[in-house]
Amino acid sequence: MSPRPLVVAVALSVLVAACGGDDADTTSGADAAITSSASTPDPGDGPAPSGDPPQDDPQEETTTSDRPGTPASQSPDGADDDPSVTSVPDEVVYPLEVDHVFGTTTITERPARVVTLGVGEHDYALSLGVTPIGLRLYSPTQSFPVWPWAQDELGAADPVQIAPGELNLEQIATLEPDVIMAMTSAIDDQEYELLAQIAPTVARPPGTRYQGVLWRDVLATHGQVLGRPVEAASVEADLDDLFAASRAAHPEFADATVSVVFYNSVSDVGTYTPQDVLYQFMGEFGIRPRPTRSTN
Repeated sequence: MSPRPLVVAVALSVLVAACGGDDADTTSGADAAITSSASTPDPGDGPAPSGDPPQDDPQEETTTSDRPGTPASQSPDGADDDPSVTSVPDEVVYPLEVDHVFGTTTITERPARVVTLGVGEHDYALSLGVTPIGLRLYSPTQSFPVWPWAQDELGAADPVQIAPGELNLEQIATLEPDVIMAMTSAIDDQEYELLAQIAPTVARPPGTRYQGVLWRDVLATHGQVLGRPVEAASVEADLDDLFAASRAAHPEFADATVSVVFYNSVSDVGTYTPQDVLYQFMGEFGIRPRPTRSTN
């Protein structure tokens, strides 16, 4: 097994420490969100730390599976309901249209210069063998571009580091990106419009909220947009093997539940909801969320 799946796996585990609680449900939207002018590739059914504060988006409708953290294409024990859903095309046909919460983005050709705006979203690109020219930092005091688990994938590359908080649009524009990936970012519609003037920008899937996008959808969409669908499917399969091995080694997880609270200077004390990325990750190990009530 290559180290690349570990980049996404470890990134997900750290993301849970920073993601904010949200009452929104999640939905697996990658399949319906990506189309090509020549065919309709299936990216596969199966996010990274974020310094952005929890955000509400009440105008968006969402759906969820019965068990948070269980991929829509799999049964709770990890077995595929339909093995055919994991097939992916060897190549991506451009132009490619990607639907997201702010509209539709057209990718005319395979991007060479990639900027990732979701904090930790660069881990997805790196796991596919794509090194972003610019990436978002986790903390304003962070002095290094990536965390240790992604250092091997980054190698000697020195991407421009984009500070968290308010977007530096001028900095992003000077990078002259071919595409901006913002699937795990908290950008709003106004920020999206400004970013789209710089380069085609891919936001989170329709019907999802910030901090509620399934990691499988983030990975599959990156695979399609960046022209690496086979690599994305391989990383997903390796991650599924890791999760399955962990469940097999710890059958007690099947009877375990967990509740997680957070504290920060923005929203004081509160609880994560079962639709948050945190519980998606815990659910991969078979650990179920204990019902909680937000204190916010």
